[in-house]
Amino acid sequence: MEKLDLSYIGMRIKKARQDAKMTQEELGERIGKTSRYIQAIENENKGFSLDTLIRIVRALNLSTDAIIYPEPDIDSEADQWLRMFRLLSHRDQQILLAAAKAMLKESS
Repeated sequence: MEKLDLSYIGMRIKKARQDAKMTQEELGERIGKTSRYIQAIENENKGFSLDTLIRIVRALNLSTDAIIYPEPDIDSEADQWLRMFRLLSHRDQQILLAAAKAMLKESS
């Protein structure tokens, strides 16, 4: 089963909240959580329950898909690469990093 990249979801929640011109305090009040909890989700990869996710998307007037499966054109290529890189095992990350370094060295 594919790992859920919480850092990406936290960034999407933050962007959606800011687009809605809502503070962390306001979102927290709407879902029954503290502003510190919202901050931890957005910036510290804090895990959360499905119930909390549903409360967040309802408060922000979004679909769950908009948070978990955003439109590809919203993200920069660098964001996509970073997300994919984070899903790799540590070993595979090291292999990819070594290959990138070798490609950069060869092109200079």
